[in-house]
Amino acid sequence: MVTEDRKVSARQWRWAVAGALAAWGPVALWFARGVEPNRAFVVFVITAIAGTVPLLLEDGPRTFARACLVSGLVLAAWGPLAPRHGMYQFAPAAVLLLIAAYGHTDNRPGAWFSVIAPFTAVVVTALFLAPM
Repeated sequence: MVTEDRKVSARQWRWAVAGALAAWGPVALWFARGVEPNRAFVVFVITAIAGTVPLLLEDGPRTFARACLVSGLVLAAWGPLAPRHGMYQFAPAAVLLLIAAYGHTDNRPGAWFSVIAPFTAVVVTALFLAPM
């Protein structure tokens, strides 16, 4: 049984913060354009929140790494599947969160999780976009 008695490494934490900031970049650009919020803005905000989720899990290094992996994969799958909403702008956040997932050798997600998570992220994202 593995216990998580240490915090997330500083390197991994920095990558995740950079990913979260990159996830909020498109929302900031939306505000800078001065456009009134509409449905697309709500989608932007929800996507940015998804990129911020790993920051809430700093007490468990393995959970943090898995959350970074899942968030990064969802953002990576979400971009090409919803280009008309401008979701491709979250690609830098996806890359940074994927780097954060593997930033520290002791905190990396397991092999099975690393294999199953990409397929699950693509399937869930595709099912979410089906009604659109």
